[in-house]
Amino acid sequence: MSNRKRYTAEEKIKILRELQEDGKSISQVAEKHGIHPNNIFKWRKQHLEMGIRGFQTTRNDISAKAKDRKIAVLENKVKLKDEVIAELAQELMELKKKELWSSVDKAKMSLEVRQTAEKEILRIKTKTGLPLGTLLKHAGIPQRTWREWARR
Repeated sequence: MSNRKRYTAEEKIKILRELQEDGKSISQVAEKHGIHPNNIFKWRKQHLEMGIRGFQTTRNDISAKAKDRKIAVLENKVKLKDEVIAELAQELMELKKKELWSSVDKAKMSLEVRQTAEKEILRIKTKTGLPLGTLLKHAGIPQRTWREWARR
């Protein structure tokens, strides 16, 4: 079983250029490169009809698989980034909670603390794109309380 040599578009053009510039016959060039003369005729016809695009092969099955692999890799990257963002948002919420809204867990809190908490949660939601429920969970604010705040 013999291995076929596959020529790139640039190699094919180089061989065809040899025919034109050096004035060699097709049989001489074919013998030099170990190619059947019919291939050179076919390449010349392709080149005249379509230019370099005629030599560029694209296999749909391979390109589709490569595209799917690339999409999977990018989706994994986005998923990993989302996880990192969620972790950072949680850390930020915990810090803000300790510093600014220490009274969030208590039954009553001041209007100022509540407004600060609301603004910060909405700011983080806008920046990260995380769901509001996730942010409220990390902030320790029940969704029912959030809805009550929204009604006020």
